[in-house]
Amino acid sequence: MVSPYLLRPVRSLKDVEGTRPKAHPLEAVIKRALREAKAAGKGPHDQIDRAAMAVLKRHPDMSALDALAAVQQVRRSLRAPRPR
Repeated sequence: MVSPYLLRPVRSLKDVEGTRPKAHPLEAVIKRALREAKAAGKGPHDQIDRAAMAVLKRHPDMSALDALAAVQQVRRSLRAPRPR
């Protein structure tokens, strides 16, 4: 069973001060996989697939849909405007 901590929504958690959302626990893994796939000249769907595979490699007990959801959450958080 996968920890619910890995499946949480990115924007709902706050820092200790309560001002900045915390990073997703798999964000570093997903960002690296997306960056490597983009550098390899892959399209957006292949980038998402490769990032999901990287998540599954790290957490083999996670379902594929949960891995894709985590990738989509991180991608959305990367595209969101940064709070000032």
